[in-house]
Amino acid sequence: ERLRNERDALTNTEELRLQEMARTEAGNQCRLMREWINKNKGAFIQTVYGPCRLVVNVQQSHHRALVEAHVANWIWHSFVCQTKRDYDTCIEYAQKCGEQFRMVNFLLASNDSTPQSSSSQLWSKEYIESKLYPLGVQGILSDLVTCPPPVLKALNDHAGLNSALFGENNLQMNLDRASDDQTIANLLLPRGVDRYVAFILKHQQQRGKRAANIEIIRYQAIRSRYARGDISTLIGQAYQKNVLGEPSDETKINELTMSITQAEQIIQDLSDKFQAANQQKVAAKKLVEKTKKDFETSNETIKKLTTAKSEVASAKRMAETKKRELADADKEEERDRKKYQKQLEAKIQAAIRAAQSAASFSHQVYSDTAKATAPFIAKSFCKQHVDRLQRSVENAKKALNEYERKKDELAQAFRKCKEKALVARKIAEEQSPCTPLEDYEEQLNNLPTSVEAVDQILETEQEAAKIIQDNPQLLEQYNDLMQKLQRAEKQYEDLEADAETRQANLDKIRAPWESTLRNALIALREKFSFYMSRLNARGDVEIAAAPTYDKWGLVIKVAFRDGAPMSKLEAHVQSGGERSISTIMFLMALQAHMPSPFRVVDEINQGMDETNERIMFKRIVLNSTGPTAPQYFLITPKLLQNLEGLDHPDVRALIVFNGAYNLDNQFPITSFLDKKRKLENMSEDDHNAMTDD
Repeated sequence: ERLRNERDALTNTEELRLQEMARTEAGNQCRLMREWINKNKGAFIQTVYGPCRLVVNVQQSHHRALVEAHVANWIWHSFVCQTKRDYDTCIEYAQKCGEQFRMVNFLLASNDSTPQSSSSQLWSKEYIESKLYPLGVQGILSDLVTCPPPVLKALNDHAGLNSALFGENNLQMNLDRASDDQTIANLLLPRGVDRYVAFILKHQQQRGKRAANIEIIRYQAIRSRYARGDISTLIGQAYQKNVLGEPSDETKINELTMSITQAEQIIQDLSDKFQAANQQKVAAKKLVEKTKKDFETSNETIKKLTTAKSEVASAKRMAETKKRELADADKEEERDRKKYQKQLEAKIQAAIRAAQSAASFSHQVYSDTAKATAPFIAKSFCKQHVDRLQRSVENAKKALNEYERKKDELAQAFRKCKEKALVARKIAEEQSPCTPLEDYEEQLNNLPTSVEAVDQILETEQEAAKIIQDNPQLLEQYNDLMQKLQRAEKQYEDLEADAETRQANLDKIRAPWESTLRNALIALREKFSFYMSRLNARGDVEIAAAPTYDKWGLVIKVAFRDGAPMSKLEAHVQSGGERSISTIMFLMALQAHMPSPFRVVDEINQGMDETNERIMFKRIVLNSTGPTAPQYFLITPKLLQNLEGLDHPDVRALIVFNGAYNLDNQFPITSFLDKKRKLENMSEDDHNAMTDD
């Protein structure tokens, strides 16, 4: 019975495709729409075909790969209507059902018995045989397809199947040369042909009827309608979508038929043996019962062993955890020891700097005193009056007394600092014993320990100071710099306190701000995801957080192939058309959250292929029509024919002409311009004379 079912399934290719199609959400929606159309055939004037992936056949597997790579996913999930009334009936039912058929599309194509093929529209049959075959062209995609005429016409109109060439290495070599060889370019784009698409099939490895490891390269050439008619070429890699399925395998059907005959004979032979086997069954049943009891006993033993093994593993894990905790404790203790050692070294260094600062200040005092007394001593030799000499001597004595007093104070301060340093060192060594710092200990031991030694150092420094040029402003400059340093430190402290206050205030308002932002993002993501699903693709928007708010942003992620993960919208990941249509769908979703009385878009469709441009225009019409929609201006130098939505009552197409010859004869622009040029060339006197006249 299984072999019969398998043979019947192979003979019914359409049923196989229907089962394969129903595995995806879009395919399941197409299956439900097809069932509704079949139940309501009486409501249609002519036959409604579809979905396209169910009624289109391509015999060769590598040819199927080319057709699947060229035709967009939304076309495969489309139904083809032959009359406007049937088209409106399908659209009305789909809209009535809402989201149930959101991935189903409908196309309108007339029922021509001989639809125009690629040969009659772009290149004649004679032209292909004489001009294009030598270039490596093997044919046109529309010639590979077998389907009802209206479906073929819809594929030609909406997918450009009749303008797509295909070939292999020889065609690729000539296409690469076309940018430099004008002769080849003119053969591919003769007069009356402004664009073509070519597919290169590479690296085929046949496995029966199925092609494996197929690589497809896509060339798209467009002749500019402006300027010199330059030709621009886009080259990229195309991918097989596996939507059309395999044709009926007659060989396998015959093999299954023979297998069925042999199976029937085997069944007849086995029926005789069944009686003998039935007798053996009774004996085997008893043996099974005994074996079952033995198995239950063994199973209990295995459970006990498994429990013991689990307990041993748990004990090992606990031992490893304790071992890691001990290691972490040792590391923490080592970090604390190093931390306290660094703190001790810092305190000793600070004590040394304080002692050095005291000695430096003492030296400065002696130097300033010497500088202050030197003028008085020099002036005493020039005095002519005894009373002035006596006053100078008295002043010198007072200065000397003051000097002695300051010297004693500094010496006492130095001794106190040294004693404090020694006490701090002793305390530090008691609290955290460590290896003595020989360099610091040597510096401390070299410091003078008596007032006489300090006096001797001061005398040496005074002798050295006498050689230095006197600069009375040096102390003032030093004091000014110290005051500026204090003011700068205070400003720094104020700025730091102000920064902390601002950060605290910013943290208070961050939570509600970020909550509002993420709530708005939810609605934006839903709309963008819905818009991308209409393309049989997926899309998402995420927040790219940063340390500062001015660097926050949004990340757009898309995926255009089934099973592929969503990736960031970037130039080196997606194609140009994918980036353009993704960006436009994101802007359309974003505009719903930005109220405006009107919007203006300039040349948004430039550089798009025909399929994406039609989808883009349909979305703009849906978002900009209705009683609550804002006014929308789409400025473009060209539009495609038969765009869906142009017949909407809210859509107006305004064609603007420019030039001097578009006005009525009562406004002779040419004569106006001539008079303007004459006025510009006239002198000022002539202009005034003409004005007076």
